[in-house]
Amino acid sequence: MNLINKKFLLTFLLSFLLIGIVYSQTNYYQTQMVGRWYKKTELEKSGIKITSIYVQEFFPNGTISDQAQNLITMGSTQVSCLINTAWNWSVTGDTLYQTRVSSLVVPDFIKENGRKINDPQRLSDTCNVIRQTAEEDNLTTTAFKIIQINDKVNVYQSRDSKGN
Repeated sequence: MNLINKKFLLTFLLSFLLIGIVYSQTNYYQTQMVGRWYKKTELEKSGIKITSIYVQEFFPNGTISDQAQNLITMGSTQVSCLINTAWNWSVTGDTLYQTRVSSLVVPDFIKENGRKINDPQRLSDTCNVIRQTAEEDNLTTTAFKIIQINDKVNVYQSRDSKGN
């Protein structure tokens, strides 16, 4: 076998091996993502605190059922909006892709000083802002870098538009 054929064969075999490694890793992440996951996030800005509590169920068919409660706290006022979202998902290499399919925001309650109050218009207006924000934030596919995943925890972070 001449040198050119050996180089070609070596390059071909290395490429095939790398494709197998990426596929194996993707397959591992895909398998590990399937199941029910709990997530909690908190954001505070300008005296407004938003706590989001999620239960996400990743299905093997590439869909996600996501139920969330957003608690918006402004001083002694707390507003709760429930959000049900359907997603499609896939994994390529160490990147998780999620694309929103549909979302429904349901007003839940308003509390003043820990007591529920009846103010349906204010509740509806606040939840509409949450709905509009969610629609603006999720118009396209979102990419996440998988940092760690096993049967107890999955840790991922948003990738920017450059894939970082």
